Amino acid sequence: RAENARRIVAESCLYGVDLNPLAVELAKLSLWLVTLSKGRPFGFLDHNLRRGDSLLGISSLKQLTELSLDPSATKQGRLFGNAIQRAVDEAVELRRKLHEIPIRDIRDVEAMATLDADARKKLEAAELLADAVIGAVFRGGTAKTIETRLAALGAQADQVVEGADRAAEPMRHQANDDLGARRPFHWALDFADVFSQAVPGFDAVIGNPPWASYSGRQAVPLAEGDARYYGVAFRLFGGWKALHSLFIERAWSLTKTGGTLGLLLPAQVADLDGYGPARELLREWFDVAEPLPYFGEDAFVGVIQPSCAVIALSKSRRKIDSAGSQAAFRFAKAPRRDAAQVDATASAESHSGGAPRSLAALLTRMERFPAPPAAAFGDPGVHTGNCSKIIILTKRSGICAPVREGKNV
Repeated sequence: RAENARRIVAESCLYGVDLNPLAVELAKLSLWLVTLSKGRPFGFLDHNLRRGDSLLGISSLKQLTELSLDPSATKQGRLFGNAIQRAVDEAVELRRKLHEIPIRDIRDVEAMATLDADARKKLEAAELLADAVIGAVFRGGTAKTIETRLAALGAQADQVVEGADRAAEPMRHQANDDLGARRPFHWALDFADVFSQAVPGFDAVIGNPPWASYSGRQAVPLAEGDARYYGVAFRLFGGWKALHSLFIERAWSLTKTGGTLGLLLPAQVADLDGYGPARELLREWFDVAEPLPYFGEDAFVGVIQPSCAVIALSKSRRKIDSAGSQAAFRFAKAPRRDAAQVDATASAESHSGGAPRSLAALLTRMERFPAPPAAAFGDPGVHTGNCSKIIILTKRSGICAPVREGKNV
């Protein structure tokens, strides 16, 4: 039956992370309502829908065993690495048993909750060490200072993973000091069953990340600790600094070979030069479906920034190449008015003293020409911003007439 199929998918196949605990609870509630079945309790979703900062944390177990946020780093093998791997394997086995429990009554849900708690307990030492690694980077300093700090963690790690409280407490205290109220989410540990497979990662990653730019005239503030961490953990933070660029890189790191990526993004990502590195990363690892769905400026209430979707299929690692990062993605044509609508509008404008009736013919003719190259629109133009009251006249002054701003056009 359809409701049974939905329950299986919700309990076994869907994973989600959000920084806001209320959003996590609302997601659970939505899934419970969609999969509601008479005579059966709500499914157990706590193991797959979690709270945490999806950008702050390790996404690969190797980052932990090598004590480096660079997942390609290869160093001398560390003793604690074997203990962490054993803990992950045991947690994965508990998760496997959890997924096999059919939910018939509340006792089954309680059994799943017990297995989930046991799996998390297996990973407590690894989680503490991962928090300490992120905290060591968050604390900042030169690259050499951070490297020295991480090396010192290696000296304590063997005792911590073996369960020595005397070593764990100082590490926990330092990690808490470094991170403050921040709550990392360690993908490779919290979703160990996904990242311990022969081909690690998710079959599909979808998201509507927050849009915020840390560069340019409309830059938003960025805390010093975040800037330090992003600079070490994300290669896309080296170019045009934007929060949604980091989510592109995080989603890329979570998608398995052959998996699908779908993100809702500002349309500028597709063509502005500053986002060239983001396009390079996408084209290097994914086959991007073009043209991109384009939703215009009024797809969301209160959002005037043009939006689009990036839908892409992860390439096989054997066929990866780099292709034209600076070339803009192609957009699907935005919905447009038909000729009758244009004619009616032009007629109304003519009677109101606006544009002449020939506007309809002019627009129709212009639409027959090929679109200008994307490079011609590589910058959004000049923003008057907060200084408009100083540089823009509101009424005639001498020989000067008021200048029309974009909002007047």
